[in-house]
Amino acid sequence: MRTPKAGEIYRAKRAVLGKVSYARPFLVLRVNKLDADICYFSTKFDLIDPADLTINELDSGFESTGRDETSYLIYHSIDAEPFEFFDEAKFLGTATDVVLETIEDWWGAPLENRE
Repeated sequence: MRTPKAGEIYRAKRAVLGKVSYARPFLVLRVNKLDADICYFSTKFDLIDPADLTINELDSGFESTGRDETSYLIYHSIDAEPFEFFDEAKFLGTATDVVLETIEDWWGAPLENRE
């Protein structure tokens, strides 16, 4: 079983969001004792909500995310997932630099690993 770390970015093999279910990248916001709070990314900007956060490919630190284009974090997708969820997820990268600072400002707290 893989234990994720806050700030890591993965691609879920199968993510259910609304009525659709397909591979989708996500960010680990916080790691708790038995699960992790995650938030999914999207590139469908026609669906962006004012509460969502754009991560621009020109931002310092974008290259370390493992993402290949500007996307946004979907606020209403924040959810807790058990560590088993990460067994089939592919590690993509880590939020760093300006990207990490922007996410923490949006989230309202540092991304953290709780033990």
